[in-house]
Amino acid sequence: MAISAVRLAVVLLVLVANVFGLDVGIQSGCPKHLVSCAEGANTNTINTCCAPEYGLVVLDLKWMFGLGPEDKFVISGLQAATCNGHLAPENGCNPKRAINDIGKRLNDSGTDLYDYIKTYWTIGTNKKADRHWEHAWLQYGTCMTNLESECQGNQGTEAQSVLNYFIAARSLHEKYDVVQALAESNIEPGTSISTSDMRKAIEDSFGTPVVMHCSNSVLDGVQVWFKVRGGGEFEATDPSSSAKQCKSKMITFSRKM
Repeated sequence: MAISAVRLAVVLLVLVANVFGLDVGIQSGCPKHLVSCAEGANTNTINTCCAPEYGLVVLDLKWMFGLGPEDKFVISGLQAATCNGHLAPENGCNPKRAINDIGKRLNDSGTDLYDYIKTYWTIGTNKKADRHWEHAWLQYGTCMTNLESECQGNQGTEAQSVLNYFIAARSLHEKYDVVQALAESNIEPGTSISTSDMRKAIEDSFGTPVVMHCSNSVLDGVQVWFKVRGGGEFEATDPSSSAKQCKSKMITFSRKM
């Protein structure tokens, strides 16, 4: 399937960040044509602000009973992967950058970022969510070198790098709304249709191939894969061939509540 270039420009990230009072800007030294995982992009001679070694980014969305608003998929993770589709290691790219107070950092940012993440990137209690965010930052955030504060024109602090990671997750979550995509094809919760028709509805809306996950023929997750262009633009791309797709011929979009 041909790639449909769906791009989330850094301009959007900047606008969102400005609303929050956060300074997140594009890395001006990165050539616009440079795309992570393209030939020659991920070598030792390329600035990792422009093309991170983990050159694929995966927005992992879940549809889970009792979690998040009844009309939204929740964020399961914003993952970093190698160009052949292998996720970053469990201990991330720099274990020394582990943080154990991310909830507090988000809450202290003076924005509504904490409230958004608490609502849409949730796995239950706040304490469990904190541990989940800390693990996501360690395993994946520390590998997204293009979002490090010195790459984004911030003050060069670790605190800002953490905020950049969660701002990116929020921006992508807002853009890739699975419920809205299905509604555009009149597919509402409670509907059972062919998996191919559901996939087509989501991909037609997003303009890019996706990964669909299911359990017992019930939709429970969607992934959107990206490359990084120019150091700060998330450009939707074909998922890795190693990504596991739902194999059911028919699929149900269940009601969450």
